[in-house]
Amino acid sequence: MTANAQHANEAEISRLLLIALLIIIALGAVLRVYKIGDDSLWLDEAYSIKFSHEAPAGIIAETAKDVHPPLYYFALHYWMLLFGDSESAVRLLSALFGILALPLIYKLATQMFDRATGLLAAGLLVVTRFHLEFSQEARMYSLLCLLTLLSIYFFLKLLEDKKSHLALAAYIIASALMIYTHVYSFFIIAAQNLYLLTLLFASRDIFKRMWKRWLAAQVILAVLFLPWLSVQIQQFSRVQQGFWIPKMPPRLLLNTLVMHAGSNQLAWILSALIALAIFSGWRGWKEEPAAESSNENKKSLLTGRLKLYLLLLWLLCPIMLPYIVSQFSSPIFLPKYTIAALPAFVILAARGLLSLRYHQLRMVVVLLLVCFSLVTLRNYFGSPRKDMWREAVARFTILAKPNDLVLFNQQSSQVPFDYYAGRADLIEKPFPDYSSELRKDNLADLLKSAIEGHDRIWLVLSHESELAPLIPQQLIQWYALSAHEISPGVEMYLFEKRK
Repeated sequence: MTANAQHANEAEISRLLLIALLIIIALGAVLRVYKIGDDSLWLDEAYSIKFSHEAPAGIIAETAKDVHPPLYYFALHYWMLLFGDSESAVRLLSALFGILALPLIYKLATQMFDRATGLLAAGLLVVTRFHLEFSQEARMYSLLCLLTLLSIYFFLKLLEDKKSHLALAAYIIASALMIYTHVYSFFIIAAQNLYLLTLLFASRDIFKRMWKRWLAAQVILAVLFLPWLSVQIQQFSRVQQGFWIPKMPPRLLLNTLVMHAGSNQLAWILSALIALAIFSGWRGWKEEPAAESSNENKKSLLTGRLKLYLLLLWLLCPIMLPYIVSQFSSPIFLPKYTIAALPAFVILAARGLLSLRYHQLRMVVVLLLVCFSLVTLRNYFGSPRKDMWREAVARFTILAKPNDLVLFNQQSSQVPFDYYAGRADLIEKPFPDYSSELRKDNLADLLKSAIEGHDRIWLVLSHESELAPLIPQQLIQWYALSAHEISPGVEMYLFEKRK
């Protein structure tokens, strides 16, 4: 083949890959905006809106009472100034972050391995329910995933480029934004530091070349986080005193794997592909072409094993480290927080798929992945996924009268309730109040004190506790039950004074 013919062939391949990537991004965009406003806001989303409606100083004050840093709330604050605070509007910001992650994971996987891996990784992320779900939720998780990709991408650039000040600056900016988004970002930073320490033994030349720049980057990140450090310490101390996350059994790790995959069937297939990627990569069955990267004329300084090791650290640190901490301290592990590890999961699965030697077997696996992903997407879009506050409050609004008393068994439930009710003529109280502890033996006395002087009482039950059913049982002894509405996640009673 002549040089001109080879060049033309490469240009045609690049054009086809670009078309395929654009199709993947377009499909991802459609899936992430489809039915985005259909479900009601649930508790955490309502809190996102409440925090983000504050002025910047108010956002910092409100966030300090929570467990997360404030960057997402600042982003949502200015987004709502432009687009409003409807369900669709606030979730579109997360969808935007989710869409941007698709070309970025392609770029990163291509940088690490080749364009085929990049394209497969982007395709897998498009239909991953875990990523799709949090791209349609007004929370910080899709932003965390996006910034994790950026941090790892520029981390690789630092490893590959001997003197790039631009890569160093970009890494610091991406990582600083990441740690101001979610506390699990520190597990990504931990994975990067563990990886660099490994280079001391696995690739001393790279370590010697960059350890000073790396140390400078970590010092700058620490300095940039200093304004929030005292708040983070206070947040952590509150967690140590007792937080709502329960201690999790070992099987939760399997549940986390299923969440990353999207279903039990997909978990089996993708786990097998990841195992194959690790085995074949370690044995050197499938070496990536030296020039097949985003810098196509420059051979990577990292071996295939070192790249694989980075992916493993990226996958395991945000999952195993918080789980281990939770076994010896107050629990901090929640599966949804581990979305920072999702891109590594997807890229490893893509590598495993490409490691299959036989084209026919590869096509069978792709067909299985497509079929099970379609089932998962059908289930995702075919049923309500969140507490139905909008529907419950709509029925409440028809019957409610000025000066009605509204009792909430969970004080946090007032936030989504108020978002949809939007009324200032109601009397709202948490039950029990902030200073009282509800028990079976004091329930009647506390309740009588809370409802004294009110003829009409609404009871709103959500996230029911063991004692929650006793509240309506007690009220019905004193009042007539006039209405009882049940929606997924929300239950409402109307009690009126007997005549």
